[in-house]
Amino acid sequence: MLGMWRKYMNRDKFTKAKGGYEMTAFAQIISLIFFVSILFFLISIVNFMKAKTRNDEILIRTLERVLERLPERKKEEFKF
Repeated sequence: MLGMWRKYMNRDKFTKAKGGYEMTAFAQIISLIFFVSILFFLISIVNFMKAKTRNDEILIRTLERVLERLPERKKEEFKF
C-alpha cells in the first residue's frame, strides 16, 4: 500500500514544467473544446452576416426594379 502511495505521489515529476505545472490531458481536452467552440461561434457569426448581406442585396435590387417602374416624378423622391 505504501508503495502505491509513493508511486502516486511521484507522478508530479511527470507533470511539472520549468515554470510551474503543465496542463494534464483532461485540461488540454477541455481547453481545446473551449477554443473550438469559440471558433465555431465566430464562424457562425460571419456566416450570419454574409446571409444578411445577401438578403440586403436582394432587397436593394428589388427596390431598384420597383423604382424603375415608377413614373419619373416619383423616382426623384426615392433617390438613394
